Amino acid sequence: MTMTNDAPGADAPVLNTNTPDAGGPILGSTDIGGGDAPTAPDNADAQTPAATPAALPVQGADGLAPLPDNATDEQRAQFEQKLRALAGVPNSPDEYGDFDLGDKINKSSPDYALATKKFHEFGLSKKQAKGVVEEVNKWLTDKMQAAQRNEADAIKEYRAAVKRDFVKSLGGDAQFTEFSEQARRGFMASAKGAGLSEKEMSGIINIMGDDPRFVKIFNSIGKHFREDVLVTGSAPSAMGSGSSDEIFEEKFKSMFGGK
Repeated sequence: MTMTNDAPGADAPVLNTNTPDAGGPILGSTDIGGGDAPTAPDNADAQTPAATPAALPVQGADGLAPLPDNATDEQRAQFEQKLRALAGVPNSPDEYGDFDLGDKINKSSPDYALATKKFHEFGLSKKQAKGVVEEVNKWLTDKMQAAQRNEADAIKEYRAAVKRDFVKSLGGDAQFTEFSEQARRGFMASAKGAGLSEKEMSGIINIMGDDPRFVKIFNSIGKHFREDVLVTGSAPSAMGSGSSDEIFEEKFKSMFGGK
């Protein structure tokens, strides 16, 4: 840095000749003029205030400046339009599309119309709206699965309780096994006579097989069938002559008071 000499008659700047090797200061005094010359601070340039216009508005993205307090309705509408465009808000609710769900979403449904209308009103971009849809779908799926688990647990507990009571009413597990086997024979014979497939029979048993009313009905029918009937498909002689359909019809009439 150069130093200026304020002494009269000094026309040229005086350089400090002290060096670190000499043990003197890098920036020090001179003997010119009989006294120490004032030194300029290192940050002299930084202390010089810059001329900053005080009334310039702060500019945002794409030149969008904050609205003044006395903005007109037209200015506010234009500002809102630019802001929504910068945020990626579609021009209309229809432009939200299918949220990458394809055929899984029905764009003609009232739910879709309401959701996209609100997305547009709240100024959501397509990405934000898609995120909301994904979160809502996840919440609904979790809720539905939890309800299904609760229902399945409740049915399982109900069936277990009914079976315990039924076994007790028959006198124990041995009696229940014999009763159930006879009911199975009655159901199988009836189902085959009605032309049901193995898959259809299994489905009925899975749904109703532990219902005491179901077991009691087909236990009564099973009393009139032997195991060989299930193999050959022929009706036992004890039932008399006639087709299988006629035999089943007569049996059910006698069970339910028909004529």
